[in-house]
Amino acid sequence: MKEKEHHQPAKRDQFLKNQKKSYKREIIISIVVVVALMTLMAVSKLEKNARNSNRVNLGTQDYFWNIKMKKANSKVSGGRLSFDLAKVKKNKIVYFSYPKNQIDIGAEKQALPMLAYIEPDGELITAVSMCEPCKSSKFHIEPDETLTCDTCNTKYDIQTLEGIKGQCVDYPPDEVNYKITSGKVLIDEAEIINWKTRL
Repeated sequence: MKEKEHHQPAKRDQFLKNQKKSYKREIIISIVVVVALMTLMAVSKLEKNARNSNRVNLGTQDYFWNIKMKKANSKVSGGRLSFDLAKVKKNKIVYFSYPKNQIDIGAEKQALPMLAYIEPDGELITAVSMCEPCKSSKFHIEPDETLTCDTCNTKYDIQTLEGIKGQCVDYPPDEVNYKITSGKVLIDEAEIINWKTRL
């Protein structure tokens, strides 16, 4: 009887010791996971900020109904593709094309489709206007503040262009840098001349 009383506390102590080790291990793993996730988010944010650092703010916008794309005339000169800033200010979302880069969208090749729009916080965004899996080049802005494909209804975050829902979420319009000079939005040809579909 005395032996049992002697061994039981020893077993209990060992069990508690193992539990403490297990608990410490779980805490360490949790901390490592949290640090890794925070690092990944920070890197992602830095990449986004580096890519979008050229965005110009044109003033906040309200989207109470669907806004369809309107055509903006563009031209290529001096190594840049340009279109009127007034056109995008008036229509909020416009489409145009870059003729020097002919891309295959299925049946035939066409000039690289482009878009520009003002997101709710007021930043002007320019991008390749492609929802690549469904080969659509037309989008509209919805009241839920998403950029939505006209063909497959895939929704993209209007500020980050990250996929939200739909079959083409992994292939959002590809944002490109721009400058604004004398009422013109200018995109360097180097940004788009060699652009290819990502599929």
